[in-house]
Amino acid sequence: MLRRSVPKLWKWTPPRMTVMDNGMKVVSFSEESPSSCVGVISKIGARYEAEEKHRGCSRLLEMLAYGDHAVAGIQAETKVTNNREWMVYNVACARWEVSQAMEMLSKIALPRDITNEKLQSFKDFAVADSDKLKIEPSKILFELLHQAAWNNETLSNPAVGFSDIDSYAYITPDILHEYIHTMVQPDRLTLVGKGVEHNDLLKMAEATFTPILNNWEKHPIPDECLAPPTFTGGVRTMENLTAPSSLSKFQEKNNTHIGVMMEGVPIGHPDHITMLVTQTLLGGGMSFSAGGPGKGILTKLYRCLCRHTWLDGIEAISAGYSDSGLLGIYGQAEHQHNQNLLNLLCQQLATITDGISEAMVNMAKNKFLFQSFTGIDERAHSIGEIGKHTAINNTVWSAEELHARTAKVTLDRIDAFIRPRLQGEFIKCTYGNLEGFQDLEVKSLVRSFIR
Repeated sequence: MLRRSVPKLWKWTPPRMTVMDNGMKVVSFSEESPSSCVGVISKIGARYEAEEKHRGCSRLLEMLAYGDHAVAGIQAETKVTNNREWMVYNVACARWEVSQAMEMLSKIALPRDITNEKLQSFKDFAVADSDKLKIEPSKILFELLHQAAWNNETLSNPAVGFSDIDSYAYITPDILHEYIHTMVQPDRLTLVGKGVEHNDLLKMAEATFTPILNNWEKHPIPDECLAPPTFTGGVRTMENLTAPSSLSKFQEKNNTHIGVMMEGVPIGHPDHITMLVTQTLLGGGMSFSAGGPGKGILTKLYRCLCRHTWLDGIEAISAGYSDSGLLGIYGQAEHQHNQNLLNLLCQQLATITDGISEAMVNMAKNKFLFQSFTGIDERAHSIGEIGKHTAINNTVWSAEELHARTAKVTLDRIDAFIRPRLQGEFIKCTYGNLEGFQDLEVKSLVRSFIR
């Protein structure tokens, strides 16, 4: 692996972590910078919407975070991201305004005064936003993949924007209040600060979060919300033969989209880094690349675009959660090539390590580290990643530890990781032309390519 540029990245001050008396975790990175960013990672998401009346609550909480939470005397940037089991709230500000940013963050992460009028305005926005999401083929396919993987268990609950629009109509301030006080609890919160001293962050957390949490009404979390999902595999399809009115002009092609995936590993698993390096090794791309072709050209899947002129896109995709994960390949082509596309995806999944050398693995490891370190440098992204790992592993990885774990990934380890999964269950999801392969069993098709 290349090492010359890595030691410069290791000069960062090691992160510090403290668990407060109420169970809330506090993590800090003391950077020399005139700006700071503080964020809260809360275990809220679609997977915890076990009861029908709670479907869509996570989405509305995301919308509410963009409401009026201004604090006098501060100019700050707020960002909220939401996936199936995490809500990440970020506030970026000048270093000398962190205390005001913490006050703003506590209002965002611990919402209290929710009126009917305010809620209705965000319901209208959520419905309009859902309509936009549901015309994006790749997002529809990713939703189908989760439905097939866990078959009506936790992680298969409709994700942000895909809840039944009618469900929003039944959510009242009381129902949202019940959901908040069930899922938002001190031991399910992680506070992360970058560009702020650890002791200062602890004091500000005591001043802003602790008084609210000390008087926080707590409801018991239903057992079905916490139970690990069972990976079942399966098939999901949605026929569509008309070009979507996509938000991206390069995605308006009238294509069939297919995803073939197998069970991955959770974020805290020893082979989670192995899975991510495998995804990087496979890579992929689109036949048209905004900004010019060539990005990802050295990856294994990108070469498929050079060999198959009918192929519009192919890439490795993964999903990691606290107790499960996915790894597979997604591709798209014109409708008449749907069977060719399915065969190609199955063949590439079955032969991940074929034709791969240790040098290629090292190149993938270097690329993975580069993406990780540059992502860490982007504060809003890094706060979410650091918070997730802290909540799951109860520790914070330093740059040295991430490098050491990545260095242990070898071609033999990737092969040992992949082989057992090729004997398990698979997911096949299609959005587009279903003619000709509805009855094909993806398990048999994948194994027919194993050498």
